[in-house]
Amino acid sequence: MNEKQINNIENESVFRFLKFLKKPIAIYGTGNNAEFIVKNIKDFNFECIISVSDFDKDFHGIPIVSLEEAIKRVKAIIIAATPSSTSIVFNRIYNKVPSFIDIYDMRGKKLIPQTFQNIEYWDENSEKLKRLINNYDVISFDIFDTLIMRKTLSVDDLWIIVQEKLSKKNINIPFVKMRRNAENIANQKISAPSIEYIYKILKEQNNLADDMINVIKKLEIQTDMDNIIPRYEMNKILQYAKEKEKTIVFTSDMYYSMKQIISILKKNGINVPRDIFISCEMGGSKVDGVLFKKLKLRFAEKNILHIGDNYEYDFKNAKKYGIDSYWIMGHCDLFSFSSISSLLDYHDWNSRKILGYISSKLFNNPFCICETKGKLEINTYEKLAILFLPITLMFMKYIEQQSENYNIILFPSRDGFFLYKAFRKINKLKSCSIYFYTSRSGISSATAKNENEIKLLCDKLWIEKRQNIKRFVENQFQIDVDESFDLTVEEALEKYDKDKILNKILQYKEEILDKCLNNHNNYMKYIKEIGILDDEKIAVIDIVTHGTLIKGISDLIQQEIDLIALGTSNIPNRYIDDIKRVKSIYGNINVTKDYMQISLSDLSELHLLIEILYSSWDGQFLRFDENGKPLFLKDSEYDIELLKKFQLELMKLIQEIYEDFSDEINKSFALDVLNSIRGEKSIIADEMRDRFVFNDPYDDEILNTNILYKINKR
Repeated sequence: MNEKQINNIENESVFRFLKFLKKPIAIYGTGNNAEFIVKNIKDFNFECIISVSDFDKDFHGIPIVSLEEAIKRVKAIIIAATPSSTSIVFNRIYNKVPSFIDIYDMRGKKLIPQTFQNIEYWDENSEKLKRLINNYDVISFDIFDTLIMRKTLSVDDLWIIVQEKLSKKNINIPFVKMRRNAENIANQKISAPSIEYIYKILKEQNNLADDMINVIKKLEIQTDMDNIIPRYEMNKILQYAKEKEKTIVFTSDMYYSMKQIISILKKNGINVPRDIFISCEMGGSKVDGVLFKKLKLRFAEKNILHIGDNYEYDFKNAKKYGIDSYWIMGHCDLFSFSSISSLLDYHDWNSRKILGYISSKLFNNPFCICETKGKLEINTYEKLAILFLPITLMFMKYIEQQSENYNIILFPSRDGFFLYKAFRKINKLKSCSIYFYTSRSGISSATAKNENEIKLLCDKLWIEKRQNIKRFVENQFQIDVDESFDLTVEEALEKYDKDKILNKILQYKEEILDKCLNNHNNYMKYIKEIGILDDEKIAVIDIVTHGTLIKGISDLIQQEIDLIALGTSNIPNRYIDDIKRVKSIYGNINVTKDYMQISLSDLSELHLLIEILYSSWDGQFLRFDENGKPLFLKDSEYDIELLKKFQLELMKLIQEIYEDFSDEINKSFALDVLNSIRGEKSIIADEMRDRFVFNDPYDDEILNTNILYKINKR
């Protein structure tokens, strides 16, 4: 921070503000602004520094802590950042900070949510910009984050990807640090340096050979090219301006040469205008006004509108140099102001990589959340699939890792369908994966061999007392029972005790056991046909289970099999008592106490959506007929159009980025992204929302019920 900046802060009355504040204070940030405060402002109670890492360290003698820890210690938080960054930070943290803790910016202004949520930008839209374009002769477009964008949250993230690629080539250097340092030095030496000049500095600073420099530079440029995509709505705006016969100009602060910029634009389907003003070729930038001066000189007799994403340089500086301007938000700014901005608090590398990709999909259009005033709008199947992408990636990586311990991985019908297809699409687990027809009722009706096993299968009656007993028995054992069973468990328990209810079911014992034997024989024909051998180590995949399926399959093939699951319910229990056989990411997401199910995780509700969307077009598996043909429960299918469209989009996403992730994906992050489907976070188009009809054959109250209506409340 230079002397001029310090004087500016003094003029903004920071000193007077701090003297006024007689409270334990936390400073948010560890950058130059925070350093200035702790070095220059003495005798005040700076209790701690808030950061997202380095919690075991200190910052100029003040302990670094998490936001959660700071909340326990302080009465006020100062966000030590520039005004534009302050808005982003505040937008991320204010929901997490108790109301008795005041939050201030560096100028002493107390911040309130409306400062950053109810913003004028929400009034903007494409049509408004088009009408504005009609009034001008020359339309100047910024390039990066306006016409094109990276699939990363920052250029630093791009450099981390480059560093990873260098490491795979056995070039183990701290590239991110070296690259950032080289650009900073280059900017101090000359105005608007080119990438060639930056790499000249990088070479000098790190004593690298020419061959090495060329390899690194080529890799950075190629990696950048691979991560750049168009901003599609802005390209429609560009096309509109051309159709209106406006003179088109591109004006960009960038270190790439004209030749490189043209190559990037052409690769992204953008026609190059005659006039392109690039900072590194003009010897100046939008920051110092050189580009705007040249732009105005080139079109001296015409009125010009400049459009760009940087509020300071594209919007304010253009006006400063006599050019009208229009500001659009970049994808990261939109993310920061959106209803799901809290996701940006995840800073581990895999989460950041996914967030960059998510942002490029959800916030590509600069006006995408204007009409909803910042609330995420899910109006395409691709956007819906994006919310399920992290948890799907995480689960698939987990399955792939665990599969090394098994000869056979069973993907059960019907909610194992998408995972089975996805692994085959990306050429993984082909030698060990089997799509296996089964269901709770299908396996139960083929494995019960005596009265005790019938009773065990009836244990599920007491967990959910809304279940209709007639429907439960008929679905579980695939027999017909009389009308006296047509009441809920709750209603039955008002008249009889559990033993009496069980004895009533056991009146059908012989019929149940005969049916089970026949189903068992047909099932064993299927198992022999698909080639499951007795001596093989087998695991079954499930989304969330309390073990009915794994016990049933184990009983059927007469050997213990293991479980690989996203989550479990109340394990260990009668179905699985050996937890060593269970591999689960989230563990128990609910437990049962006194026959009441208690939720331990948001997944206890959200997993139903996953099970629907991963499912096959078939209904619930019922049994095999005498010819080995699988039969399905009538009218138990989910909405086929929903499944086909959603799975198509999720499959594209998986294919595009699966290989980019070798490390574990943060399970809290994956669940939080999925939580964005809730009504307080997003608005889902009716065309999709209305299709989430769910039937539970055991529960009267979940019959033709739309499960998403409950989760995405309006």
